Amino acid sequence: MKLIKTTIILLLILMGAPILFIIGCFLFVEVTDIVPVQFYPPEMLQMTGILAPNQELTNTKLLAKGQLVGPEDIAITTGGVVYIANEDGWIKRIQTDGTVQNFANTQGRPLGLKFSPDSNLIVADGALGLLSISPDGSVTSLVQSDENNSFGLVDDLIVDSGGNIYFSDATIPELRNDYYHDILIHRPFGRLLRFDPSSGDLKVLLDRLFFTNGVALSPDEDFVLVAETSQYQITRF
Repeated sequence: MKLIKTTIILLLILMGAPILFIIGCFLFVEVTDIVPVQFYPPEMLQMTGILAPNQELTNTKLLAKGQLVGPEDIAITTGGVVYIANEDGWIKRIQTDGTVQNFANTQGRPLGLKFSPDSNLIVADGALGLLSISPDGSVTSLVQSDENNSFGLVDDLIVDSGGNIYFSDATIPELRNDYYHDILIHRPFGRLLRFDPSSGDLKVLLDRLFFTNGVALSPDEDFVLVAETSQYQITRF
């Protein structure tokens, strides 16, 4: 069946019939039951005060030029060693002298990185869920789904002093590889969750969020912040 569809599309292209080609594409595109909703973004804030443009990044130093592939997040040790999540699955390590090393490959898409109190590197992997990587580079899966569904896109995380992991699940599995479709659909598929590695307890703290990205913990650990990208807002739990 796939061969027949491919052959028809190729014939339409070769015949130079762009309109028919477009119609043919629509016939073969899989249509989901997800219905987009209208969204009118709020009026943009004035770029003044803490939002005023500045030149703080003008004198930054570029690290690992040409040696990283789609870097996403970083985690830094107390000694100044930088760990970086890459699109090709590798977590790279930059020593204080600038040397770039391969640390571990998750075989997925590592996104958020944070160190746990026991010095393991906890990884929010968009394809594989929560992972833990020991100092020697051994990768262990912590949790890949809740009691009902697989995670859609585990995006970012923070670890508190007790080892609890707060993390964002940005969207549903059907949109994992098409995050821009989530933005266009504008439905609240995102969630904020907490995982306790010592007990294995997993809890959904907030749901119905709009493409949840970054997660931050207050200095006193009395609240968690999560960014809702397509809603232009930060939500506090």
